[in-house]
Amino acid sequence: MEEKRREELGLIVQNFIGKATTNEAIQEYCKKIKIDPVTTGKLKDYIAQVEHDKAVSKIYPEILAELQKLQYRPEFDKESKRKEIAEKNDEVRVSITKLFEKAGIRYLFVEPMGQELGNFIGQTVTSAGTTAFNKATEVLLHIASKHFNDNNFTMAQVEKYAKELFEKKKVK
Repeated sequence: MEEKRREELGLIVQNFIGKATTNEAIQEYCKKIKIDPVTTGKLKDYIAQVEHDKAVSKIYPEILAELQKLQYRPEFDKESKRKEIAEKNDEVRVSITKLFEKAGIRYLFVEPMGQELGNFIGQTVTSAGTTAFNKATEVLLHIASKHFNDNNFTMAQVEKYAKELFEKKKVK
């Protein structure tokens, strides 16, 4: 959705939220402020979205607090320890579910909202990993360019250096 239209819809929603309305009232209001109108059905959808956004914004800090309780499960810990951590992590899922219930999240919004929040958090962590990897790559590229006295480090240089490196390892 374009930003201009988002602002227009925000004006419509703010004007009609909490009020009974008709298509005619919406048309008249939109004509008065010179924007494209919506139907009462669409307006109800937009109002539901605004109410949903308020509810999620209110519980978002609580969701993040619950997520902080998640524990990493080391691969080579004893199975009993891994099971204990898995159970505690599942308690986080249950607690977040209760937050959704307490906030009165609408049935049709709760599952997509959970996916959206999960994707957002996952993408943020993934992006941080990519950023760290890219930073390390830049450092390695800088080191390589100094080593080879060349700012245009090439794969041919990699091939030659790798052959030398691997041949040295075979000798040992």
